Amino acid sequence: MITGLCGVPATAIENPEKLTLSIFPDPASDLINITGMQVNKNLCIKIANLQGGVLAELHHINNTSATISISQLPQGLYILKLSIDNTPVAYKKISIVH
Repeated sequence: MITGLCGVPATAIENPEKLTLSIFPDPASDLINITGMQVNKNLCIKIANLQGGVLAELHHINNTSATISISQLPQGLYILKLSIDNTPVAYKKISIVH
């Protein structure tokens, strides 16, 4: 369980949301699951490489959980970025292994 700023005690961002998220598994091989999101929030999830290029994303999530397929991504380190209403709220480093 990850707690803190939108569930991830990573980057200091103004006006933190009081969310508790679980992001698993890490390392991951096929899918990444995110649970504990609040309903009625316009949430966007992006997976970016370490150079900042977005490789996978889900928009307009209005649910308490999401699953992202990462099987097409090469093995390596990535950044999972969460934003609500186009405002960044959290970042988490994830590892992909195949």
